[in-house]
Amino acid sequence: MYLFMTGIAQEFGLRIHLASTLLGTFIFFPFSHTRTIVITPEGIRSRNKESLFNISNEQRIPRIIHQVKLGNLKMQPKWIEARKSCIDLHPDWQFKLWEDEESGNFVNTQFPNLLETYLNYPLEIQRSNVLRYLVLHKFGGIYLDLDLGCKTPLDGLRNESFLTPPANPSGINNAFIASTPDHPFWSHVEDYLITFNRNWFNSPYITNMFSTGCHFLSTMHRLYGDQPSLTIMDQANKLNGHVETPLFEHLGASSWHKGDAKAILRIGQQIENIKNHFFSLVIILFLFSFGIYFAFASLRRLRHARKRKLGRYEDVEASKELVVHHE
Repeated sequence: MYLFMTGIAQEFGLRIHLASTLLGTFIFFPFSHTRTIVITPEGIRSRNKESLFNISNEQRIPRIIHQVKLGNLKMQPKWIEARKSCIDLHPDWQFKLWEDEESGNFVNTQFPNLLETYLNYPLEIQRSNVLRYLVLHKFGGIYLDLDLGCKTPLDGLRNESFLTPPANPSGINNAFIASTPDHPFWSHVEDYLITFNRNWFNSPYITNMFSTGCHFLSTMHRLYGDQPSLTIMDQANKLNGHVETPLFEHLGASSWHKGDAKAILRIGQQIENIKNHFFSLVIILFLFSFGIYFAFASLRRLRHARKRKLGRYEDVEASKELVVHHE
């Protein structure tokens, strides 16, 4: 019984620690020392032209685009069209669609220590998330979700060592990741996969996000020692819902979202609204605080002035009494 209760206490303590670490990302991620780059349509065209004349292969992202299709996920016509748009813009790139059997063999061969965890994930999206991390660790290249259509070639991004778009309301998004092979960040991520593999509130959405998804990856990013080597694109490249960015059309499929996701995403939108008005709130609070301080300071000065005036009056009256008494 003692060992049983000790085990429960340890698990409870670990969950509290993990939850505080994960929730801390919402607050502290914006203050991370991360390199941010602005990607505009003109900027990516200029980068693409430069890449044609750059023959250096040092720290270059390979010309391979990875995509993942696991379980019973069916290729929708709009996904096929989105994939074709990327293939047409990258004629000299390799395209790799990872499916169940080959993916399991890959994990078993290259990352056997993670095979049991990988196979026992209750959600297909968890396997999809982990697979993209492991594939990029081994081969490098670019990972794209199936609902991302390309608007421009991505050659101009190959000089980066690690690149992701921002997430909503905070952190990074794993729908698009560009990475060199063997980037040390992936070893850091893999070290925590087993520890963070927990069921959270019986919610598929939270369980995925906290164990393998965008929020888990954002937390790993925040805890990573060499944050400047991890580049994030500017807010114009945020992949949130059905949106067009300088690089992509994001169809916003979210095929894995269940009923619990709607309420949580509404909360996320409220957090985003607060964040968007953060500086306005700070200015208002500053002015309000300054106004209160000024009012109290003025009142205090007025009281001191009255006391000094009253003191001088009492001194005069005392002097008069002294003169009268002397006479």
